[in-house]
Amino acid sequence: MAQQVASGAILAGTDSDVRLTHPSGDLYNYCWPRDGALSADTLSSAGHFDEAAAFFRFCLGMPRVRGLLPHKVNADGTLASTWLSRIPRHPYDLAGVQEDESALVAWALGRHIERSDDRPLLRDLYKPLVVGLTDALVKYIDPNSGLPFESWDLWEERQGVHAFTVASIYGAMMSAAYCADTMGDTPNADKYRFEAAKLKRKGSRRD
Repeated sequence: MAQQVASGAILAGTDSDVRLTHPSGDLYNYCWPRDGALSADTLSSAGHFDEAAAFFRFCLGMPRVRGLLPHKVNADGTLASTWLSRIPRHPYDLAGVQEDESALVAWALGRHIERSDDRPLLRDLYKPLVVGLTDALVKYIDPNSGLPFESWDLWEERQGVHAFTVASIYGAMMSAAYCADTMGDTPNADKYRFEAAKLKRKGSRRD
């Protein structure tokens, strides 16, 4: 895969002419966890298990912002520039974070484990990546609404509670439950399915 580098990062774009058209003059030579997760899921579904696993191992070294993955990182895993400001209505300081990015990494990893049955990979990543990310996502559910606190949308344009973010967090919880079952971690499997059911119920209400 042309956009995957030795570190395992999957880069969004390496075209040098982007600087001429991007409003900030920045490049796209970064790894977005969201884009990488969707690409890794595609690689895994096509049987390219080693390439997908390399991306998930790369995610292990990404910095965290209150337990979640950052907006984007450089090819070596260090924190990259961001244009995402803090969300005023979020009770935690989550500047430079989109919750769907962490959720999609957990979701894609669970799907990869289902396909590949790569138990060594799961053992290495289970606590820091599956449990770590999913527990952080559970923490940021608004107890009043039952939905995630406000976040940036996937296009990085609007702040709010977005259907895509809710759906991706639901997917992360279900994938995490599968991984917990595979690891024999019944308490976490039960917890994640319970939280997923609550989120689905709240997300499908039509008031």
